[in-house]
Formats: sequence, C-alpha cells, structure tokens
Amino acid sequence: MTMPITLLVTIVLSSLLGEAVTLGSILGGVVMVGGLYCVLWAKKTEQVDVSKEQMAAAVQETEV
Repeated sequence: MTMPITLLVTIVLSSLLGEAVTLGSILGGVVMVGGLYCVLWAKKTEQVDVSKEQMAAAVQETEV
C-alpha cells in the first residue's frame, strides 16, 4: 500500500543524497496521491449511501 508520507521521505532523502528529482517523478507522485484520495473519498461516499439505505429500511420496518 502506498502512503503519502513515503513520497515526502523519498524526496527529502533524494535531495540529501544528491540525486536529481525530475518533474516526471514529482508528477507521478502527485497522480498516485490524487488517485489514492479519490478512491478513499469514493469509498467513504459509498459507505454513507449504504448506511442511509439501511436506516431507511429500519424506519420502514418499524412503521409496519
């Protein structure tokens, strides 16, 4: 699993060791982090929708 902090650590260590950090690697990291947060956002949204459906079903059962 990719953690955003590892990208920051990699950039810091690369600069300390004198390795060149290219634009492609920075853009790749941004795309990876953006994708991770999109997946997490979608998962949270899906869980909220499911809990609302369960709550609506429970209300309908109690009304009957």
